[in-house]
Amino acid sequence: MSDTYDFIACADLHISDKSPSKRTKEYPEQVLSKLNQILKITKKKTHTNFLVIAGDFFDSPMVSYDTTRKVIKILRKHNVEIFCIPGQHDIRYHQIGLQNTPLGILKQTGLVHSKANPLNFNKKIIGIGWNEEPKQKGDIIVIHKLVIKKNKLFPGQKDYISAKKLLKKYPWAKLIISGDNHAPHLISIKNRYQLNCGSIVRKNKDQMDYHPCVWGVTMDPKIKIKRIPLKILPSSEVFDFNKIEKEETDFAYKKEAEEKISNFIKTLPDMQEDKPEYTKILQKVIMETNPEDSVKKIVNETMERIS
Repeated sequence: MSDTYDFIACADLHISDKSPSKRTKEYPEQVLSKLNQILKITKKKTHTNFLVIAGDFFDSPMVSYDTTRKVIKILRKHNVEIFCIPGQHDIRYHQIGLQNTPLGILKQTGLVHSKANPLNFNKKIIGIGWNEEPKQKGDIIVIHKLVIKKNKLFPGQKDYISAKKLLKKYPWAKLIISGDNHAPHLISIKNRYQLNCGSIVRKNKDQMDYHPCVWGVTMDPKIKIKRIPLKILPSSEVFDFNKIEKEETDFAYKKEAEEKISNFIKTLPDMQEDKPEYTKILQKVIMETNPEDSVKKIVNETMERIS
């Protein structure tokens, strides 16, 4: 007999009407297909028909009405109860509130909510949207915040919290489900859990080997969480390798040019009165040679640095 859960958890669907630069043009349809798949899993794998989404349902608050209409059609077809908090991609100008946004429309239609619990689920769920704090306590927190497993995702990273510190911050919660960090993790400390769901989509080339998933969660008699892989297409069918190669070539060219300019600047006289009028020389070179826009941009940045 297959496992049955109290609810399914996921995050970062990033539903959009545009394709990321590294993806093929079929991206919008593929994301909607993922949503359809998640709703089917929820109906098949839970006894509650309950889905929890930890933010960034949409990739932008400017997603077209046509795409929003398609989402509404899919949600009505499956009739799944959805608890969804806003991520920064769901709101305008990173300001709290969902007025005139696609997620706001879904809430107005009653297809998603962020307050009431399902009638046949006896655990209290607290939703904390992006840049918000909880106003009450509950058994489960759903939060959109950059939560890391242990180590920083990149040097100099800021505005994050570790899974361990997050559990310490809200000691009354048995389970904290987070979105925003696209790399999934599951941490357990003394029978309390922090689940970072990971993204549903692969947007960048460093996600080529990533396999999106949702999570089956059971709360009683003890917490059990299981990863459920989604059906996905091979990376070779969804990434535009011609674009990736061109961007990498352009980036390498820019880095080489910046390094040469930086070395040139180091040779300039330190005393201002000894400096020739380099900006005028560069401007004259630009006018006479009329290089590509990328070169013009580098030269402009150089003039700002030596002026």
